[in-house]
Amino acid sequence: MTKRKIMLFLLVLAILLLVKYAVGQESGDTVGWDREAGLSLEGYIEATMLAGLLWGSVVGAARVTARNVAAMKGEYFSGDLVCLHL
Repeated sequence: MTKRKIMLFLLVLAILLLVKYAVGQESGDTVGWDREAGLSLEGYIEATMLAGLLWGSVVGAARVTARNVAAMKGEYFSGDLVCLHL
């Protein structure tokens, strides 16, 4: 890293810290997980993992189906199917 980049980093860091203290973001009671709203934290984690699995399966199946239909019509061509020997 050059001296200029280090000085810019320190300047931006100092400005951010000054803004943080100026607007008073040091509140301890309002920040955190609201345990009485909706699911528990574990429930949200499990729902996110399940949604990711389902979304990936649906998108993967759609891509495979689209490639299969294009290949049957003779319109499917991908650059990874061609190997160039230079």
